[in-house]
Amino acid sequence: MTEAIGTEKSVGSLSHTEFGAGLFFVAAFCLFAYYSVPQLTFPFELRYGEGVVLDQVRRVNDAPGLYPPFDEPPYLIGNYPPVYPVVASLIPAPPSAPFFAGRLTSTASVLLSACLILLIVRRFASAPAGLIAGGAFLVLFEINEFGPLMRIDSLALALGLLGLFATTVSDSNPRVLWWRVFGAAAFFFSVYTRHSMLSFPIASYVLLFARAVHREDRWSAGWITLAWPLGLVAAGALAFLTANIAYDGEPFSHLIYLNRLPYQWPRVEQTWFASMFPWRYPLAAAALFALWPEKVDGNGRSTLARFLFTGALFIEIGLALVFLGWKLFSANLAPQDLLKAAAVFHGVWFVVVIGAVAGWTGIRERDKATRTVALFLLCGGASATLIGRVGSDVNYLFEYYAFISIAVGFGLARLRKSRQWGLIAIVALFVVGNVVTYPALRTARPARLEQIKGRQALLAKLVELPGKVLSQDPALLAMLGRPVDYQPFMYRQLSDNQIWDSDALVRAVRNKEFSAIIVVLHQPYAWMETVDGKRVPQFGPKVENAHNGFPKEVIAAYQEAYVIDPEVVVSEVVNDHYRELRYLLVPKEE
Repeated sequence: MTEAIGTEKSVGSLSHTEFGAGLFFVAAFCLFAYYSVPQLTFPFELRYGEGVVLDQVRRVNDAPGLYPPFDEPPYLIGNYPPVYPVVASLIPAPPSAPFFAGRLTSTASVLLSACLILLIVRRFASAPAGLIAGGAFLVLFEINEFGPLMRIDSLALALGLLGLFATTVSDSNPRVLWWRVFGAAAFFFSVYTRHSMLSFPIASYVLLFARAVHREDRWSAGWITLAWPLGLVAAGALAFLTANIAYDGEPFSHLIYLNRLPYQWPRVEQTWFASMFPWRYPLAAAALFALWPEKVDGNGRSTLARFLFTGALFIEIGLALVFLGWKLFSANLAPQDLLKAAAVFHGVWFVVVIGAVAGWTGIRERDKATRTVALFLLCGGASATLIGRVGSDVNYLFEYYAFISIAVGFGLARLRKSRQWGLIAIVALFVVGNVVTYPALRTARPARLEQIKGRQALLAKLVELPGKVLSQDPALLAMLGRPVDYQPFMYRQLSDNQIWDSDALVRAVRNKEFSAIIVVLHQPYAWMETVDGKRVPQFGPKVENAHNGFPKEVIAAYQEAYVIDPEVVVSEVVNDHYRELRYLLVPKEE
């Protein structure tokens, strides 16, 4: 399959020189660094989840460890495997930049991922195609926004891509055995960085198996190939068993509780489909160019496939343009109508991918290239559906976008010149749209950072407080090296789904066992008002955060037993839709 793509290297003739593709990659690399490097030393949490990971890094060496008893205080759940916290714990972080170690790990991982995408496409196709694929990956909003954060996903992605690169080395390579051992090790650590990072090993070993069963010794070669994934599963199971013995079975309990959270299809629509509006849809459509069926004279199946593929491609490009027009010209389409159209887009996308996996022509040699790319896209699309599980976010799209970037590179190398120009135009639209719109949307925009710095008042107060503090913002405690007694998002969701009983925490709050409680309230957008000729958002009443707050019973308890400290209130305008208010609650005087 490798050879089939590699025989049609023509990007150089389209871009005239490798310099143009290289310039694009360097520009994307520098743009990502421009956004991410200043964040390394920013002293506060940029997005929820960083504080939870920072606390896990502390617990690598301190009590209560990574896997404390699930239903006893402190209420912490090991929703992340140990590799990332262990790696981050090995990097010294200055007291003024507590998130430095994690953000450095994540930022380096994103840049490594882009380079690995470049190398994978270069191996299968051509160097210019690899440069464009790696650059497109670095321009993605999700990669710029989530990639550099102190979150586990970037390291897991880099390790998964490293495994893919090492495992798919040619059978003729004299060191093929060592490469595949190295790839299996990379997959092992990738999965033990994020349990759901499975698309890369699945794609790699399916590709190896497909390659093996077409050799003369097909059955023996196939069984030998299966030894790799089976060995990897055995190594993972042994590591999991060892961890459970060391932690008295708690890793198993934590994993069971995590996987009891429900899967909700509306989350797929809202978190995957809606997050792509409108600038990522062109890239998803562009990936399909790599699946363009070959023309085989006298082959009716090939003729039908080309006809249906062309129709599907027009549908995808048309829908992408509709989404773009809605954004630019405020077309009369309701958001719900757009989500229905987005579901059609993805439905057609998956049908095309599955068709390519089945084979356009029925001739193995002619279908090798498109089946390889389709396998990658199918694994990436399947992994993206995991975003429907409660607790996921757009970081679950990392594998999907990595495979799409790879497919774009393959498409550039496979197609004839006229079609390459069409693909280049679509990729250019994606790049320009993301580059132009991202500065106003990013969390780390200067105005937002200034407001986040207002949390310093809360930190100063926390330094003076003795005893335990219950916080809806665990990052504030983790920054000071103080123990975190409650993991807000996970336990709120577990409580809402009747998996965890909050009675013990309710009693502790009513008994005023905490010297203070930090709560984060939301104030949603209500209407726009014209002030001095400018439209200014006005916000409605303050509401509890049902997503990553306290259970309702705990809220009722602290409203009875605690009162707001009026000296410490931090208000932050997150965007035009809502703002956050952080309050410090202290026990009521008897």
